[in-house]
Amino acid sequence: MSYPFLLSQRSISQQRDMFLFCFEEYPIVLMGGGWNLKHHHMTIKTFYRWLDIIDDHHRDRNINFQLQKINLKRFDVLRYIVDSSEGPLLPRDSEELLEPGVYGPFLDGQPYRGQVGDRYCLDTLRTFERGAGCLGEDTGVDLNHHNKMPQAIIDAVTQRDSGVCCVTGRADLPASIIWVFPPSMAYESYQVRDGSKQGLHEVYRCLENAITLCDALVEPYMENMFSIDMEDSGRIITFVDLCMKIPSAPSLPSHLPHHSASHMFWQLHFKLTLGVHFLGGDIEFEEHNPNPQELMDELVEEEANFQDSKWQSGVGAEVLAEFLDQRMCIGQNRTRFNDQPDGVDMNDVDLTSSNSDSEDDVSYSEVGESLYEE
Repeated sequence: MSYPFLLSQRSISQQRDMFLFCFEEYPIVLMGGGWNLKHHHMTIKTFYRWLDIIDDHHRDRNINFQLQKINLKRFDVLRYIVDSSEGPLLPRDSEELLEPGVYGPFLDGQPYRGQVGDRYCLDTLRTFERGAGCLGEDTGVDLNHHNKMPQAIIDAVTQRDSGVCCVTGRADLPASIIWVFPPSMAYESYQVRDGSKQGLHEVYRCLENAITLCDALVEPYMENMFSIDMEDSGRIITFVDLCMKIPSAPSLPSHLPHHSASHMFWQLHFKLTLGVHFLGGDIEFEEHNPNPQELMDELVEEEANFQDSKWQSGVGAEVLAEFLDQRMCIGQNRTRFNDQPDGVDMNDVDLTSSNSDSEDDVSYSEVGESLYEE
């Protein structure tokens, strides 16, 4: 399916077909997140609930915006604006399946301009762990030392679980004892906002935050490939094709067999996992090859070789389209101004056309306009 915007590598790799754009800079839009609804057959109600888990700011403040399908058009290279909206608002309690499409948030009949989702995705547990280790090498403060599990907790989990994996319910597979949510991430948790709180990591170093997990599932769990939705009776949610990614992984039941760990810690893992997979995906915030600015410079300097494969890329095509649109717009302006009646002082006329509302808002379009300055 084609879209009126260029897909980021994140959206392509996840095979997204549902996109949520936020209106913080309305009418300019930024992608706040998206799902592959061929993998997640979710109801509209579940979508809203998961979105509230990712960011409970709106739920806490009772800001009940609703989604509506929107149409976008290009504003500048890799930047898009709202062209129109269509269809009904999606009720928050609807049990209908969420349809693929491009959506935006609306409140009281107007575009909701608060933050919804985020232009950046979150790191997995394993990525955070590696980052904390590198930070420790640089600063001498390695947060990962908080993840060393006390022997007393290991003994207690061994006695409690008897080697039974808490996710599969099987005791015939090699297993390890791990944290549900690593204590090293205590301050990163959305549940904890007071960074000055002393001894917070120790709160997470408890029996209720430890589980037995079969070895084949440890790495997928740390990479947030699956998690547990405790608000849905402990339903196990996979976010990738686990059999394809990890052929050695055992099959997963639909729900957690038994809840040996605390609801809070499972929920922390689920919250992070939702953020890892849903958030981000705005193409403007990815590194691009070819670089849009360099392509525009080639056009301005009349050095573009359109036989080069970079001009066949999505970015190349979008830069060229924007350049040509600007040339046409400027030509139309000049024709219009040349047709002005006698008495009009052409020194008072701005022959350039800009999509920017602010002198500080520099766009690729403005670079292209310089070609036509006399």
